[in-house]
Amino acid sequence: MEPDAFMIWKSAPFFVEIQGSIYSEKVMNEKFNRYVSYYMSNEWQQEPWQPEDKKIFPKTILITDTRYNSPRHSGVQFFQALDIKQFLTFAARTHEIKKTLQGR
Repeated sequence: MEPDAFMIWKSAPFFVEIQGSIYSEKVMNEKFNRYVSYYMSNEWQQEPWQPEDKKIFPKTILITDTRYNSPRHSGVQFFQALDIKQFLTFAARTHEIKKTLQGR
């Protein structure tokens, strides 16, 4: 597993994959499976950026203009967007929906 970037944004860790080329389903599944394997290894819990009180596995942002079928896994979340602006718009809308639901 080798993300193109790692970032912490609004206290949340993210892996960033920038996919400029079109890959086969097999190649992308192998890539996705490396993230799941890393999650299952629990090695991420030892990273120096981890909070001491709660271990957090980074979400993965896949910047691509090709839609890939990412796996469903309880501990690993993949988000696909055309660009970072689209992802930020999605994140803002999701945040607003959560706030609305919590207010009920």
